[in-house]
Amino acid sequence: MGTGVKDRHREDLRTMVLVYYGNEIDKKPVFDRIFQDLGLAKRDLGDADLNATVGELADTEAQTADLKGDKPLFLYYDKLDSKDIQRVEAALKQAGLHVSRKAVRTENNEKWTLEALMYEIGREDEWFRKTNRLYQLVTHPDKERLASDPAYMALMAQSFALLEENDMSEEQLDQAIAAIETDLARQEKETVPRA
Repeated sequence: MGTGVKDRHREDLRTMVLVYYGNEIDKKPVFDRIFQDLGLAKRDLGDADLNATVGELADTEAQTADLKGDKPLFLYYDKLDSKDIQRVEAALKQAGLHVSRKAVRTENNEKWTLEALMYEIGREDEWFRKTNRLYQLVTHPDKERLASDPAYMALMAQSFALLEENDMSEEQLDQAIAAIETDLARQEKETVPRA
């Protein structure tokens, strides 16, 4: 049996959120207020923590002195239940903060270094951002061109089919987005009235 202090400390760690501010360190006071208002513990991280595993970072109470960083903002939910995660997300939204890069602790990712996990989450975020961009392009086509331009119709059909694939690569997304945007720019250039 542990002491009351150690048990209380372990309980606090159960609801820990790791926050890497990176290039958005100016948002720290807002995060401080949110977590204080919610009564949830957080640990602030910087580049000095990049080589530690997220499990190690979550299981220690030591705060990082230097929060400097040049990577995007990242949150790591350590052992929070879904209600607490929803509370944090709602408070962030209410404060006008959007954090697209975040993860929840799993048996697998707790062994990853902070840098490796942030990289992987960043890749996933970029893939979802590009998928969303392609979706926006194919769901808002030029209806007149769809009816009159077979090449445009084929481009949109191919791009839509790509969205239905489960294993599309980022390269495929890039190519489809570039093809549509190039086509749109060419079409716009051709339809601009000349002075």
